[in-house]
Amino acid sequence: MLRRIAFLRIAPVCALFLCIDLILSSTVMTTFASSVASSHVWAHVVTEGFPDTIEAEFESASESYWIRINIPAFTLTLFLGETPIRTYPIAVGKPASPSRIGTCEIVEKAKYPTWYPPDGGPPVPPGPDNPISSRWLGLSWPGYGIHGTNNPSSIGKAVTLGCIRMYDEDVMELFDIVPVGTKVELVYETLEVSSNGSDFASIRLTVHRDLYGMGTNAVERALEVLERQLSEDLAQEALSERFDVECSASELLPKMPDIDTYALAALLSSARGVPEPIPWQVKVNLGVTDTIGVETGLVHIEGSDVYVAIRPVAEALGYRVSWDKEWQAALINQKVVTGVVREGTLYVTLDELTRLLDDVVVTWDPQTLTLTIRKM
Repeated sequence: MLRRIAFLRIAPVCALFLCIDLILSSTVMTTFASSVASSHVWAHVVTEGFPDTIEAEFESASESYWIRINIPAFTLTLFLGETPIRTYPIAVGKPASPSRIGTCEIVEKAKYPTWYPPDGGPPVPPGPDNPISSRWLGLSWPGYGIHGTNNPSSIGKAVTLGCIRMYDEDVMELFDIVPVGTKVELVYETLEVSSNGSDFASIRLTVHRDLYGMGTNAVERALEVLERQLSEDLAQEALSERFDVECSASELLPKMPDIDTYALAALLSSARGVPEPIPWQVKVNLGVTDTIGVETGLVHIEGSDVYVAIRPVAEALGYRVSWDKEWQAALINQKVVTGVVREGTLYVTLDELTRLLDDVVVTWDPQTLTLTIRKM
């Protein structure tokens, strides 16, 4: 099973907070340094009489907790060791004032803080007008923190001057779990790979928008990360079963099926932020030696279902096919064929293909993404 992975893991990013002039330190991405060099930030919060307490059950395991923030995904994930415990939606820095990338730690905690505006304005006490709201988790980068918000509609957007905003109920929960000293890792991962099975067809690619224009959603890089992750996962699986065998990841990696790079480019460009199937180029074998390339769009994989373009396959096998454009249906072997129509092409499931062409044997290999259709 493939683990959820990251694409272009550029050391993690932390945040400034709302409405505060920003200055990025020399460790901030050089891409943005020139645009923010003239800014300056002061983050000043104080605790207003609320003791900082942590439940004993959390304190006993506190050394194992750490936080990972993925900026393009707008997520903050709390880990216990290597296990993700909870994932929260967040708001991050806008492109003009991007969140920092790197590793830091929580150095202070405050309940219902008073906010001191950097422009010298009057302090904002706890209450509905306080942009930090109910909790403040200050980071080892001065002026940067994780905090609540009095503007919940901003969550899931790149709108801050660098800080990480959370819903109040979420930051209150996080505040009670993690102690001072907790590691916070901020990353910029626009491509994430996951799988719900053990074959190529089950692999899913989640593409997040390249918020800061860092060029992370390139086809070449997507291909590299897919091959690298497949190699790493296969090597780990094999080594976990055969501890006495020395082997490299490259030796264990089978030939990865070809990918329709045009379809992949479209997937990367759309950046919908949801798991989507990899546009593999499925091999279609007719008889023993004949092969039709996938660039003809003969096979469409949707979840665990495999759909075949019935008309070109039937004609290639010698069947006569009538096509009714108005009704979007075909007639094969005196049987009316309906199914899923995509861009003018009629697709049917493998079971339906077998029913329609009752003198053929259909074999689907999800490991190699090969569909074989032979006449009996």
